[in-house]
Amino acid sequence: DILLLREKINLAQLFIKLKNNDIALALLMELAKHKDTPDQVLADMTDLFLKLKKEEQGFVLYQKIRKVRNSPAIEAAYVLMATASKKQKMVLDWLESGNKKIIPNRTLLDIYYVSLDKKIPKVALNVANILYDRKKGSNEIWFIAQAHMALNNPEKALPLLRELKGHN
Repeated sequence: DILLLREKINLAQLFIKLKNNDIALALLMELAKHKDTPDQVLADMTDLFLKLKKEEQGFVLYQKIRKVRNSPAIEAAYVLMATASKKQKMVLDWLESGNKKIIPNRTLLDIYYVSLDKKIPKVALNVANILYDRKKGSNEIWFIAQAHMALNNPEKALPLLRELKGHN
């Protein structure tokens, strides 16, 4: 029952807030085993793995899930957990393979920010360029500039920042 599944996710979130991470993680793993758990519910669990700082465990789980389920939601969760687990080459290869087409912008933004947080700016730059290719706006220019700064390439970031100044 989908409502029961959502309630379990809410319960897991509550246990995280109460700092009872073992119970929260057990609930997540139980949800992942149910074949009736919708792909989107499984994908939504990435936030919980990030909050619990159990990125590697989340990555291993989504690696297993994607072998038996094939959907954009599962792929998005997989690549986000791979990013959070600092699997730079794997993520870059995945993005270059054409899979990026199935990932919504919201998830790409998650990958972008997680990659900056985990200090893998090559992934951030790749994702920023994908976002820019989709929508050539000032936010996307800012993302590229920020990624260049994280890569210690101020000479590439500065012209972009000057361009942004012209947008205002």
